[in-house]
Amino acid sequence: KHLEELKQRYWSMLIEQKDKYKQLEKVSNQNEIKLRQSFESMSSRCQSLSTELITKNTQLKEHEDEFNQRLARLKLEYEQQIERQEKRLQLSDVTQRELREEIQKKQDNDNLQQILENDKKFIMEQISKHEDPNG
Repeated sequence: KHLEELKQRYWSMLIEQKDKYKQLEKVSNQNEIKLRQSFESMSSRCQSLSTELITKNTQLKEHEDEFNQRLARLKLEYEQQIERQEKRLQLSDVTQRELREEIQKKQDNDNLQQILENDKKFIMEQISKHEDPNG
């Protein structure tokens, strides 16, 4: 009888262990499925982020290229504007010099004209003195 109880107890424990093992295996399988799903989800998200990063990087590169082209164009326009202003200033200087020269020539001509007028007046006076010895 004692042996029978031991057998019974042994089988009962064995069945209990087997049930626990099945339950553990079931939980393990569920965990494996969850882990696989999580891994697939993370892989998919990682791929999506990688694609997004590549896209953003490409856009950034395009914006950088556009910015550099615009910056180069603005620098060129600025240099051309400076060059035009320098030319205008040079022309202005030349024009001022020419105007000063013209004014000086006019003054010289006016002075010469005045001298000639004075000389003519003097000569006329001398002529009139010689024609009119009493005068």
